[in-house]
Amino acid sequence: MIKINVHKCISCGSCCQSCPCQAITMVDNKPKVDEKKCISCGSCCQSCPLKLIKLKV
Repeated sequence: MIKINVHKCISCGSCCQSCPCQAITMVDNKPKVDEKKCISCGSCCQSCPLKLIKLKV
């Protein structure tokens, strides 16, 4: 599962574009994760230019 700091997010959408499962969508200009689709692969973590996405263990 992932944790996104939406308060500092610049709404670039790179996390949505990098997600192979399409588990992240933009809602009100902020990323929202569908936890049922997320496979915790880390692609979004790597794509975030501000490193605001972390894998939760």
